[in-house]
Amino acid sequence: PHIRMIHEETIPVAEEKINWTSKKSKLPRGVIVLAHTHGEFAKSHDLIKYPTDVNNTLESVSSLYLSDIGSAVCNTREDYQKFDDEFIRSFPLVDGISIKDISAQEILAVNNSKLINEKGISIIIVEDEKIKINTDSPLQSIASVLFNHAKKQSGAINSILTIKEKTEKKLEKFQNKTETERNIDVITEIRKKNWYERYRWFMTTDGYLVIGGRDAASNSAVIRKHLDKNDKVFHGDIFGSPFLIIKDAENAPDSTMNEVAHATVCFSRAWREGLYGVSAYWVHPEQVKKSAPSGEFLPKGSFTIEGTRNFIKSETLKLAVGIMIDEDKNYVLTCGPPEPIKKNSICYAIVEPGGGEMAECAKKVRLEFLKIFEDITKKFNIDEFVRALPPGKSQIKQVSMGDLEKQSIIDEQIE
Repeated sequence: PHIRMIHEETIPVAEEKINWTSKKSKLPRGVIVLAHTHGEFAKSHDLIKYPTDVNNTLESVSSLYLSDIGSAVCNTREDYQKFDDEFIRSFPLVDGISIKDISAQEILAVNNSKLINEKGISIIIVEDEKIKINTDSPLQSIASVLFNHAKKQSGAINSILTIKEKTEKKLEKFQNKTETERNIDVITEIRKKNWYERYRWFMTTDGYLVIGGRDAASNSAVIRKHLDKNDKVFHGDIFGSPFLIIKDAENAPDSTMNEVAHATVCFSRAWREGLYGVSAYWVHPEQVKKSAPSGEFLPKGSFTIEGTRNFIKSETLKLAVGIMIDEDKNYVLTCGPPEPIKKNSICYAIVEPGGGEMAECAKKVRLEFLKIFEDITKKFNIDEFVRALPPGKSQIKQVSMGDLEKQSIIDEQIE
C-alpha cells in the first residue's frame, strides 16, 4: 500500500483521482487518503481509510513522509504529477523485496546500519543499537519495528536530557553557595548521645539538669521513667504545655526555678501563638498522679495534679540555642533560657517568636555558628538544630560567643 494525498472532496472524485494518479505513476491503487483542508494536512488519526483493511503501521509512516515532503498543495494534474514524482523518489517501490536481499543490505549500509545474525537471531544494528527483527516479515512491518524502537529511544533521551538539566541547575545552585553554606551538606559525626538528649534539656545557671517532653509520648516518658522524689515538676498554665523536671532539685534556688518556669512557657503553645505573660507552676513529685480519677479519662502524656500549685509568671518569650561541652568532653547542642545557655556554651543564638519556620531558622543558626566554630558546628546536622528549637516560627535576635569560650580564651592568655 502507498500514501496518496487529495483535496477534501466527495468520495467518487477522490476515487477518480486515486485511480488517475496510480495509473499515471504506475503505482498500485492507493489505500490511504490524507485529507487536505484549508491548506493544512490532517493529523494521522484523521486519516480517511480506503479500503478499510489498511495497515495501521502506515499512519506512522505517513507522519514521517509529510514532514519530509512538506505542504504540497495539488490543484492541477501537473501538481499531482509533481507530487507523485516526489513520492516515488522518497519512497521507492518495495513490493517483493526482502530485508535479506542485497539491495536492502545496500540501503542499510548507506544509512550506517547492517543486518547480522547472533545465535540464530536476526538483528539490525543502527548506531550501535541492536534491534531484533523477523527477516520473514515484509519491509513495512520491519520499518514499523524500527520506528517504534526509535520512539522509545527518543523518549529515553528526552528523559535523560530533563534529568541532566535539573542536575546542572542543582550543581549551579550549589556552586553559587558560599564555602560556609556548602558545609551544610557535609556528613556529620556519629557519637553516643547522653540519655537526656532524647528530650528537651538544658543546664540551669546553678548547674541543675532540666529535662522536658517534646510531645505526648515523651511527656509521658519524662514523668513515668525519670521523675524521682527529689525532683520538681513544672507545667505551663496553658493547654499545650510540656512537663519539665528539675533533677535533684530539693534545694534549688529561685534563679533556677525562674529559669525553668520561663523555659516551660516558651516550649508551650504560647511560643507558637505569641502569647506573652503566661505563667507556669511547679509541684512536688507526689502531687503528680499518673492515673485518672475514677470515671475520668486522661489523654496520653497528661497527668492529674493534686494539691497546691506554685505559680511563677514569665513576662517574655525568649530562648537561646547553644553548643556546650558535656561531662565526657563532647560538644552537645542545647536550648533553654538565654542566661544559662550563654553561661554554659561556647557560642549561642538568642531567638524569639516570629520569622521563619523551624527548618529555616535552624539553617540560619547553623550558618552563624559555622562562622564562629566551623569544625565544631559541622558535627551537627540541620535536624539536630530543628529538634533544639521551640515549636513554631522563630527569628534570630543575637549571635555571640558564649561565656565558656570567653573564659577559655582568658585562661589561655594567663597561661
